[in-house]
Amino acid sequence: MASAARDIGIEIAARGGSVVVRVLGDLDLRTAPEMRIAVLAALERPGLESVVVELSAVRHMDNSGARSLLEAWQAAQERKARFILTGVREGPRRALGIMPRPAGPATAAPASV
Repeated sequence: MASAARDIGIEIAARGGSVVVRVLGDLDLRTAPEMRIAVLAALERPGLESVVVELSAVRHMDNSGARSLLEAWQAAQERKARFILTGVREGPRRALGIMPRPAGPATAAPASV
């Protein structure tokens, strides 16, 4: 599903009990509703265990995009399905309020004893 008028593309692939929804383009007031509809439709598939929303091609996300993802997450919770975001870049991460992991020793695995 793609829409040139809205400057967004959506690719959907089902794999077993999972559905991957790949978003191509920015998520903003004009485009977020199309992404939300695609994810909600994916959640209606029989036997669904998880929805993976792949955002590596999303450079910008505003509050509308974040709100649409939150609505999709809530819908997944209601259906007892896992909701996974992957490929979240820095701009969308800020919109979602996700902080990057600190670099350095704080993230290193403890030495074995």
